[in-house]
Amino acid sequence: LNELTMTGNFSNLFITGHSLGASVAVVAFPDMAENLANIDNVTMYNFAGPAVGDSDFVSTYEAIESDNRISFRVVNTNDLVPMLPPLGLDCTNFSYFHVNNEETITFGTQLPALPDFADANCSVLTIAAELGIYGFANKDAIGENHDHCTYFTTLCAMGSDTSSCSQRATAVGCTQ
Repeated sequence: LNELTMTGNFSNLFITGHSLGASVAVVAFPDMAENLANIDNVTMYNFAGPAVGDSDFVSTYEAIESDNRISFRVVNTNDLVPMLPPLGLDCTNFSYFHVNNEETITFGTQLPALPDFADANCSVLTIAAELGIYGFANKDAIGENHDHCTYFTTLCAMGSDTSSCSQRATAVGCTQ
């Protein structure tokens, strides 16, 4: 990226990812926003990402954002992954938070509430086992609600240029 930006031929950088790729995009954004001085605008869009940072990371991340350094998290309200790791637990090993600028959409099957992890005593194994049982019981809906093609086609249907969006969806392996 540094070599490309030094050419002076690029003024905008878009960072994106889905699921694990969304996590990488969130982690990469602060570094790219701060260190690619020759890029006028850095914009990050992530889809279906889990929470990846503690409160210090979130504060640092949000301090970097500005008019030309901005990010958006697109979240299906029925998607399990953006609820992970389980948020809101008073556990030092589960102190994860989302960065700001959440844009919600809703599609797919509404999932039952997550288990109450209060009795897990912050045990990673207990929480993981309960999530495994929950995931197995709801695997079809979880898969549909999290699938990148479902996100893509849902967002295409919401847009103003559905035919070109449909072409891009096909190009990345999603059929409508």
